[in-house]
Parts: sequence; C-alpha cells; structure tokens
Amino acid sequence: MASETQADGRNRSDKETNLRDRKGENLQMEKYLEDRLAAYAASDAYPFHMPGHKRQSLGMGDPYRTDITEIYGFDNLNHPKEVLRELNEDYARLYKTDQAYLMVNGSTGGNLAAVFSALKRGDGVLLQRNSHKSIIHALMLKQVHAYYQAPGLWPEDLDIPGLLDPEETEKILELHPDIRLMVVTSPSYEGVLQPIRELSEICHRRNAALVVDAAHGAHLGIFPEFPGNPIQEGADLVVISLHKTLPVMTQTAMVLYRDNPFVNKEDLEDAIRIFQSSSPSYVFMESASRALHFLEKEGKVRFQKWKKMLDSFYNIIGNEGTGIHVLPPEGRDPSKLVLYSRDPSFRGADLMRSLREEDHLELEMAQGNYALAMTSCMDTEEGMKRLTEAILRRNQEQKETAPGNNVYGDNRQADQFPEKVLEAWQVWDRDWEKVPFTVAEGRIARDELCIYPPGIPLVIPGEIIGKTCIEALAEGLRDGLEIDGMDEKREIRVLI
Repeated sequence: MASETQADGRNRSDKETNLRDRKGENLQMEKYLEDRLAAYAASDAYPFHMPGHKRQSLGMGDPYRTDITEIYGFDNLNHPKEVLRELNEDYARLYKTDQAYLMVNGSTGGNLAAVFSALKRGDGVLLQRNSHKSIIHALMLKQVHAYYQAPGLWPEDLDIPGLLDPEETEKILELHPDIRLMVVTSPSYEGVLQPIRELSEICHRRNAALVVDAAHGAHLGIFPEFPGNPIQEGADLVVISLHKTLPVMTQTAMVLYRDNPFVNKEDLEDAIRIFQSSSPSYVFMESASRALHFLEKEGKVRFQKWKKMLDSFYNIIGNEGTGIHVLPPEGRDPSKLVLYSRDPSFRGADLMRSLREEDHLELEMAQGNYALAMTSCMDTEEGMKRLTEAILRRNQEQKETAPGNNVYGDNRQADQFPEKVLEAWQVWDRDWEKVPFTVAEGRIARDELCIYPPGIPLVIPGEIIGKTCIEALAEGLRDGLEIDGMDEKREIRVLI
C-alpha cells in the first residue's frame, strides 16, 4: 500500500509537495502556519478549490485594522437595525427573495438554524440520503424522526448521486404523514441540480416545508449564465456558502427565506441567534459587502467571461476520446469540473496528486475514480489554460481501458440503506467503545462516518455498520482520503 504521504489526495501542506516560488526555486515548508501560508501565497500554485475569491483581493486592507466588535455606529448582526440590516436587504434583492440573513459560521450554522426552525420535536423529516453531516447534526439537536430518499445514480461511470424521483417523494410523504420537512441538496458537490420546483409543489401539497442546502450554489440565480437558485424555484429556506463560489472570505454564508406558511420567520431568526456566534467577524462581513458591490459593478462581465472559459474547457476536454474525461455540463452546474478516468488503475486521488506535484494545480477534492476542480468568476484565463494543457498532456500518455469503479456510491439506494436501530439523537447518552473499523461490521455506529470532503455520511449514528461501509472506508484510506469519525489508530466508536 502506498505511504500516507504518497497517497494523500487532500494534504495541502504535504512536505514533499514540490511547489516553486516565482523564481522557480523549491519551497521549504515552514514549521509555523503563518510561514507556510506566506510561502504558499508566494508560490505558483493555482487554486481550483474554494474559496471563490481564488486568493484575489477586492481591495481589503490589513484585516487587523477592521477587526472590531459591535461598537457604536457598526450595528449588531444578531439584531441588525442599520448598516448590517441594509446589507441583508441588499442580498435579498440580489437573490430575489423576501429575507436574507448573513452568517459568519458557514453553511453549517445556516443548516442548523434552517432545519431547527422548520421542525418541532418529534416531527418527521425526509432527507436526501447524501445530505451533509450538518443536517444530521440538526436532527440530533431537534430530536426528530428521520426518513431517507436515495437519489438515482448519474448516468456515467462515476456512481455519483444523481436526481431524486418526485413520484417517490410523494409516495414517501403519503406513507409518513408525520413528515413536516424535506431537506434537499442542490447543487451537490458535483453540481447535480434537483427538480426543486416540482419537489416544492409536492411538499407543500403535503403540508411540509422544503429546505435546500445550496452551499455550493451562491453563484446561481444572479446572472443568466448560471440560473436556478432554489429560492427562486419555490424552496422555503435556502442555505448558501458565499465563500464557496463567490469572492468572499471563508466561513461567510447566507440563509435565504421566502415568506411561507410552513416556517415562521421569527422562529428562524431565533434559531440563527442560537447557532450564530455572538462575536461575528467584521472582516467576514466586510468581505461580503465588498463582494456584493463587486457583483453590482463587475459581475455581469465577470460571469460572461467565466461561462465562456468553461464552455471552451468542456469543448476541448469533452471531445477527447481517451484518458481524462470531464463530466458533461448538461443538467448540472457547469462550474464544477468533474474529472475522471475509465482506467481502473488510475484513481481520482492519483489525478489530484499528479496535478499538484507536476503542474502546481490544487483541486478541491478526489474520491473514487474522479476529482473535482471548482471554478468561480475570479478564475483567470491563465489558470484555465494551465488546467486544460495539463489534462491534454496526460491524455497523450494515458491508455483507455475498462470502466473503473467508485465504491463510495454504495449505501445510496433504498435497499442498501444501513438498518436504523436508533434515531441519531438517541445515541448521544449511550455507552460506547472504540474498535478497529475492520471488525465493526454488525455494530451500531456512535458517530457518522464520512469521507471528507464532501462530508456525506456512509453510516449515520444509530445505524448498523455494514460490509459495504467498511469496504468504502478501506478504499478511502487506500486513496489517502480523510475519514471523519475515525481516529489515527483507524478505530471508530460503536455502541456497547
């Protein structure tokens, strides 16, 4: 098995990574974080990952000069009345919704607040099975009953989660009248867009709210090049990470609210105050304000240029017959470049690592037989050219073989769901022990087990750990991926 350093598809501070500064000299990775960041910033590494500002400033100065607290004249994010209230209202107009709430602890805080406010204790909730772990945490806090719906698989060789079947949604809601909320992820990490309008109509007929985790969709619905923000398609609450695809600093998000009879606005605001920090960062809020004005001034031109660069990339790489392929953009958010090979011996982590070491291009994530390059309106022609040329060069060398396999797609169909013994919140006070993950088959999970990123649980607390979950964890370790819920000894917690 490859060493952890060789296999690591995610470690951005890998000491053996051969980054070079602008003079072409090898960089010596420093001991301290600030020195590593400075060295990385001076290198020629190009970011095909979040945050969406792609390390380009919108004119912000020294952050220490503007890192203040809620002093006179600067409003209070938890009770906004002046300048921060106006910022929220400006974002509401940008996304064409009734209310917008700035969040400084990411979409995680937004998801917690949205789900918490939409349910009463003991209610039922329908989850898209590949929901983010923060949604599971919200259910644990609210103590509700979870039901799951599996998306189909995307029609490629990747086994990535695809579209939900609205007819199946209606059947589940009819079978379980206690369901008062459905939570959907759209777009997904890979850019899959769910049929939000149809799902919202079904939910509302059944007296249920629709919350959409659109963390990866902050750029949708602003300009015609990227239509389809879920709040404009009938969702009641939508959570977006501004920092993922817009030029905003990491950890800055929004909760979008549309007036509806299912989620009370005051309940949402109460939940936001619970899950939001009482010391919000003015540096983050300034970046959100600057990004808004940047979009108003330059956004149209930037988005047109962005879409043009993406179209060119898909046209060039999509016409390649062998080697590295790009998932077609039809039916997806085209800003997510899903790169894969049909060679079963060539994994996504291999591609991610080789692009880092040989071309100094850092992707967002790798999983199974694909890797993800994230783009934004701040990408440059030079950056896109480097990625295109790097893939074309590999395609001259790589031979096509049989389709590969992505074991991370297991446990996503209804007949493959792990058996639920307890609701996730019921495990909290139970006794547990640690065991090697390889001998955990048949035990009840104490924690969610996730390949991270994207943080989608293979098994949820209270479910029985099955053989397919163990195989997926083993495959993730072989690919050098991070596993949430597993310690350094490769042990996991199970109930006694």
